[in-house]
Amino acid sequence: MEVRFQIQRFDPEADRRPYTKDYDVSLFDGATVLDGLIKIKDEMDGTLSFRRSCRSAICGSCAVRVNGNAMLACKTQIQPHLRNGVLKVAPLGNMRVIKDLVVDMTPFWQQIRGIQPWLATKPVVPERENIVSQDKVEPLLKPAQCIMCASCYSDCNVAEVDKAFAGPAALAKGFRFVADVRDGASGERIKRMSGARATWECSRCYTCTEVCPKHVAPLDCISLLRGKTIAAGVTDTPGARHVEAFVESVKHTGRLNEVSLPLKTRGFDPKALLSMAPIAIKMTIKGKMPLPIERPIPEVEDIRRIMEAAEEDK
Repeated sequence: MEVRFQIQRFDPEADRRPYTKDYDVSLFDGATVLDGLIKIKDEMDGTLSFRRSCRSAICGSCAVRVNGNAMLACKTQIQPHLRNGVLKVAPLGNMRVIKDLVVDMTPFWQQIRGIQPWLATKPVVPERENIVSQDKVEPLLKPAQCIMCASCYSDCNVAEVDKAFAGPAALAKGFRFVADVRDGASGERIKRMSGARATWECSRCYTCTEVCPKHVAPLDCISLLRGKTIAAGVTDTPGARHVEAFVESVKHTGRLNEVSLPLKTRGFDPKALLSMAPIAIKMTIKGKMPLPIERPIPEVEDIRRIMEAAEEDK
């Protein structure tokens, strides 16, 4: 199999900006991206820098971007991703490049540490082990599979525009401890993650779930974390108010009222409401601006029954 690797190179000490360098490599069918990178470094260019360790999709250190999406180099076979014989490899996003495919993971680790990823229990030696039933363990299984490869953080759209955002991995890890019945600080965790740039900042684009190599589904964890936040009564945030206003609007009239939603979410904050004026004007011109007070649609009772059934299934 003939492959042309187009690898993004950058050495901050020698280069003014990143550039792409091509390598034509002969590889066996079924070869992975890491196989190709190792061959390039061993036989063609010893200056190429990248991280690797276990080669078994466990350590997470070899995560890179392949054709624009974050993936584990050791797990990703080349052939399905070839485009006219070309494979593009670049470093992870949302983090500073140290050299070539090696990035500074400091922002990612800071966000992980910020949610205090350990069980908060009283320092008492129990008489026997703390047994947890299977149904209580089930919610922890997916987030526990996270290998901290930072693929989700790399491709997170919110982290791209807001470097202070906690990120998918940290929030999924936060849910893992909030949902653990052995944890003694779930309430404090929920309050801490409900602050600015955490639980409610996720844009629900599903990118983190798509790129996660271990199928952790960070977005599912974030959604469940939001549910636990509201159930804990931590609702005095724009995100929580938005959810409650959304549900109230649909349950009352059978549809979403785009006028009352921002008012109930942001409150009567003149600055916030003024910032939404351009959108409101465009909606009015397009005839999409409903009246502030609307009558329920004819099928509203059916919708209410569906919502009640969904609440009972929680």
